Amino acid sequence: DVHLIVAKPEGALEAKLRQSFRSYGNLRLTIHGFPRERYAHFFVDNHLSPEAYLRIFAADVLPSHMARVLYLDCDLVVLGNLWPLWSIDIQAVTLAGVPDPFGDFRRAALGIDDGEPYVNSGVLLMNLARWRAEDVTERLVHFIESKRSELIFHDQDALNAVLRGQILALEPKVDHIIIETSGLALPKPLVQAFQWPSVKSRVTVDGVVAVVDGPAL
Repeated sequence: DVHLIVAKPEGALEAKLRQSFRSYGNLRLTIHGFPRERYAHFFVDNHLSPEAYLRIFAADVLPSHMARVLYLDCDLVVLGNLWPLWSIDIQAVTLAGVPDPFGDFRRAALGIDDGEPYVNSGVLLMNLARWRAEDVTERLVHFIESKRSELIFHDQDALNAVLRGQILALEPKVDHIIIETSGLALPKPLVQAFQWPSVKSRVTVDGVVAVVDGPAL
């Protein structure tokens, strides 16, 4: 089953999405609406919209009989079998994710010890049963409302801070990474970040492709 959480009905887009699922007989799409007033006041900046926080409400929105869910960012392209990831044992934790070396510098500000992971929120295996039992959603909401602009990586910072000690670090399996920098963003600072010790040991920059926006120049 595939579940999509949206802020408001989008009839034409939803119909197009459902149409794309029809050729896959083993997939079922369910679209859930969620009131925007619950999160519209959360801090956002740059390219982010408040909808980036919707993942923290999954345990409230999805049916109560669902004990776990695999959250995937909408810009991911999945080419492999998700079953090995889905079947990971998370009974003893609330969340599983892949460590994010670009977020390591957030540890001190968020009170995360060196031995604990700081994970990326783009792929998350969520223990919904434990999430509900420990009232994680309300704890996250309180943290987000209290920290506001201190959250450099928004929901990702909140998840790692509130759930520290309850996160299972997954081993990253990287073939290739494609990074797009929007607008007039310069690629040089991003390429330099790949020289950070925590990043350099894991990935290698094979090349950089720059797309020049003529009218913007």
